[in-house]
Amino acid sequence: MLGGGNATLRGQIKYIAIPVLARITVDSLFFEFANTVSFLLKSYGKMEHVSVSIKEYTNKVDFSYAASLRYQFTEGLGLGLRYNGGISKIYKEGSENFEAGKVHNSVFQLSLSFMLGGR
Repeated sequence: MLGGGNATLRGQIKYIAIPVLARITVDSLFFEFANTVSFLLKSYGKMEHVSVSIKEYTNKVDFSYAASLRYQFTEGLGLGLRYNGGISKIYKEGSENFEAGKVHNSVFQLSLSFMLGGR
């Protein structure tokens, strides 16, 4: 959330992420570690009923790391938890209204999967 006075600007940034994973398997338990590169698709801010592009203030590429833990049940069902932490800054330097040096991506993901055809 960004803003001044009574108005608040809420932003939304959309990326496509490409992770490179390393996996350690112990029985049905998986530990995964990754480096991820993400490419900016869309970046906009919305204040009340007005939406504006903030793509010019947003870095086009984001580098991050990921660590996850996943359990694969024998019936093909899997349950996982992953954390993605941003290394790169979201906003470009000189974007004073967007706290350029302070904002990084940080995401927790919970997943449920089903493997077709068994293990």
